[in-house]
Amino acid sequence: MNGKKFAILFSTAVLLLAPQVASAAILPDCAKEPGGCAQLSQLIQVGVNYGRFILGISGALALVFFIWGGFLILTSAGVSDRVKKGKEALRAATIGLIIIFGAFTAVKFILRMVDPTGTYDQYVLQPTKEPARE
Repeated sequence: MNGKKFAILFSTAVLLLAPQVASAAILPDCAKEPGGCAQLSQLIQVGVNYGRFILGISGALALVFFIWGGFLILTSAGVSDRVKKGKEALRAATIGLIIIFGAFTAVKFILRMVDPTGTYDQYVLQPTKEPARE
């Protein structure tokens, strides 16, 4: 992938992710207070939320590359260069998924080593609802 395509893809991803980060759906309420998030459980919560967020985005990008590779192969009309590019996209998406699943497994393993009781799953945040404005 050349630099221009990468820049466009990266810019699009940043713009699509900006509302998620801006709404602070990843950060717990304690992060909004001065000196907040001082407990280990709150720091683990932030790490778990960021990890799940990144893994979700990575999986979505792998899906996009699967679709793109399939599209290239289906519309190749027998042109071997396009078939080759489509196969490369499918191969890259497969390798990406293997890396994503490996990272997810490694994170789960490390969290279970740090917290054998499994209470880290309790730390996952849902976005808080804003109070109704009058």
